[in-house]
Amino acid sequence: MTSQHTTYNKLKNMARQYQIEERRIQVAIMIAQGMSEVDIAAKLGVDNTTIPKDIKALKLISQQFIYDITRSDFTYYYKQCLDMADTHMTDTHT
Repeated sequence: MTSQHTTYNKLKNMARQYQIEERRIQVAIMIAQGMSEVDIAAKLGVDNTTIPKDIKALKLISQQFIYDITRSDFTYYYKQCLDMADTHMTDTHT
């Protein structure tokens, strides 16, 4: 396999991945708008089996996002905000 052929395949795969990501953005928007999977597939011009796969992938991405947030400093700062709100509520009610 030539270097040129390898580069072409990489670019082709990147373009395909970009198309999938763009479609999934559209799927997420349409799901949020209350559209059915069948209607989404028809509107995007894809097979009906594609949309459930996209939804599954979107759910996994969301779960990973939440997991990453909980492992970050977010929980520390969230607790600080709750403590400050509690202190404020206690101070204003005494």
